[in-house]
Amino acid sequence: MTRVKVCGIRLREDALLAAELGAWAVGFVFWPGSPRFIDPYRARTIAAALPPWVVPIGVFVDQPDDYVAGVAGLVRLGAVQLHGSESAAAIARLRWRVIKSVPVGADFDIRRLDAVP
Repeated sequence: MTRVKVCGIRLREDALLAAELGAWAVGFVFWPGSPRFIDPYRARTIAAALPPWVVPIGVFVDQPDDYVAGVAGLVRLGAVQLHGSESAAAIARLRWRVIKSVPVGADFDIRRLDAVP
């Protein structure tokens, strides 16, 4: 089964269209350095309008644990997606399901994945 997550959602209409077209999840970017950044309170309103089968996911980049946890609770995220250099300990402290982005390039060593919980 293929699952699709539409990321960078900033408008309610876009989230509902993604759901209508079969998206499994929608992603909200909570990293202020992104042009797709969304205020957590606005994301909460959009997430509340989603059908129950669509999972709201928050995207974070090297942000403090308390910020990630606060936003995850406020928006009622189904998972957090981490795109920074978060440590295994930081990942383990989160009580939400975690999707960890791992950069893959010419110097990629698959053994580094052993450090990701």
